[in-house]
Amino acid sequence: MQTDVDYLKKILDKFIESKTQFINTDSFEEFITNENIENFFFHWDILLDKKLIVNGQGKLGNFYSKSANNTYINHIEVRLNDDGYNFYEALKEKDFRNKIKKDFKNISIETLELLAKKFLDNKIDKFFSNP
Repeated sequence: MQTDVDYLKKILDKFIESKTQFINTDSFEEFITNENIENFFFHWDILLDKKLIVNGQGKLGNFYSKSANNTYINHIEVRLNDDGYNFYEALKEKDFRNKIKKDFKNISIETLELLAKKFLDNKIDKFFSNP
């Protein structure tokens, strides 16, 4: 599967749009349809790989398990941590997402996170260099 930066943004939008710190994972039901379940869990898992989504105890916000034939979902409360918010800062920028889609066809989450940090650093440098 390929990483879809627009899809990652849509997942993270749920956290940003929330009026509370924690959201229940049932908020993602619209993403978890039979035809989209693999795509959602792929993207959810790569966010967990970077430890961007945590539960109330600060552990990874994993709310499903798989067996050979079934996926078991146990909804929990999760939040986006500070690194997650920083990552979102870059993903919310359409120019950033478009550049990634144009120049990096199958980007890893590690590279995406690195590019997001560099993008934000550059944006901060420009902010302070223009009085």
